[in-house]
Amino acid sequence: MWPWLTEPAAVPPPDCVIQNALFNGLAEMLAVDSSRFLMVERSVAAPCKPPPPPAPKWTIKIFLADFEDASNIKYQDSILEKPNLRMMRKELVLDLDELGIPLLMIEGITFGPKLPGGEWSVILVSDNNFSPFFSTQFLAFAIEDDGYDEDDDD
Repeated sequence: MWPWLTEPAAVPPPDCVIQNALFNGLAEMLAVDSSRFLMVERSVAAPCKPPPPPAPKWTIKIFLADFEDASNIKYQDSILEKPNLRMMRKELVLDLDELGIPLLMIEGITFGPKLPGGEWSVILVSDNNFSPFFSTQFLAFAIEDDGYDEDDDD
């Protein structure tokens, strides 16, 4: 188990005075190889009143993370007891806010088939949480193949 530092939470609307309107965390991870993962980090600024409107403001980011040099905290009661704590390295792969599309609560990530140009397809999914205010969303992307091997058993 390795420590992960999340990005700052999404910012609620300026007129929102509700407390605890921010939620942030790691939603899903997908193994790329023996030490790297694609990590789905999501944050929401909950609306001051239930939808509709306004809908929650989701911020979704995909990171490539590597735990090879991170501190193993599996048997630590507290990370405060771990001097010189080394977090997982993370590199932003995609900030979905930059796409300019409505985002829902992304909860899953998987590899799809390899594409004709040699890239991997990556598919993100959200569900509707059994709510009439949300819908299911699938988003598909292509990422360059940097050595991922689907048959790698590491």
